[in-house]
Amino acid sequence: MIDILMAVYNGEKYLSQQIDSILNQSFHDWRLLIRDDGSSDSTAGIIALYADRHSEKIRLVYSKSDKKGAKYNFFELIKASDSEYVMLADQDDVWEKDKVKKAYEHIRKAEKKTGQNKPVLCHSDLKVADRDLKIINPSMFEMQKLDPAKRQFKDYLVQNNVTGCTVIFNRALASMTKKMPEEAIMHDWWLALEAAAFGRVFFMKDSDILYRQHGNNTEGAKNLRSTKYLIKKLFNKTQVRQTLENTYRQAEAFFNEYEDSLDNEFKEVVKAYLSIREAPKLKKYMIMKKYGFMKSGFVRRLGYILFV
Repeated sequence: MIDILMAVYNGEKYLSQQIDSILNQSFHDWRLLIRDDGSSDSTAGIIALYADRHSEKIRLVYSKSDKKGAKYNFFELIKASDSEYVMLADQDDVWEKDKVKKAYEHIRKAEKKTGQNKPVLCHSDLKVADRDLKIINPSMFEMQKLDPAKRQFKDYLVQNNVTGCTVIFNRALASMTKKMPEEAIMHDWWLALEAAAFGRVFFMKDSDILYRQHGNNTEGAKNLRSTKYLIKKLFNKTQVRQTLENTYRQAEAFFNEYEDSLDNEFKEVVKAYLSIREAPKLKKYMIMKKYGFMKSGFVRRLGYILFV
């Protein structure tokens, strides 16, 4: 059984299309858990209607905390899940009919390499589409200059390449996710850190999601081919340094949470990453080179080198 977790907030415009795409999957051994984060539009009514019509497949999840954002919304859903495998779904995308089937096949193969007792997370690329689902770019990884080969723990301290709506992970990973600290930048990034530290992250070549861009996305697909975007990104020193500081705070929170269970190798890596924060410039570069702390994409690497 697979639990598909959908965190929703003011999603009335595209929500029905996404739920319909999940209902139309070729793989049927799943249930959809939906949690509304205090919407002010008709979202609550839409999900209530679907839950009533498809009570055997859709369950609404309620908890006291509202309007705390996507990462906490997904965390509440993870706590409510008890199936062997877990997938995450955004409210405004569309899933192609074999997405769940392919994801299930991938994680089963992955677990043959790792065993079911180790945390395993599989993620994939996705097709970037406009609000009308016209394909803008068939690969977000190409569009954002992301490297799918960066799947080691050290890589996730610096940069995340896991998009939550593409993932499937096992019960071992879901069970270890006991909290979502304030310092966690996003839920998918935190899950990637956990999987890389205590199990493995795998990349699925299939791209079975139309990732809709409509201007109101919490996280969107930024086009690193845009000259305007590149200039804005590269010369915004304050933003680059704040982004770096956020990764340090997240790494520190991860170390505090898992210090007693982390392998010594990973303890050393976290401490080395955190030491960059206050090190003299030359020392920063030496640490980065020794441990391979580097972002993917020319602009990200340049910004990282200039402002670290």
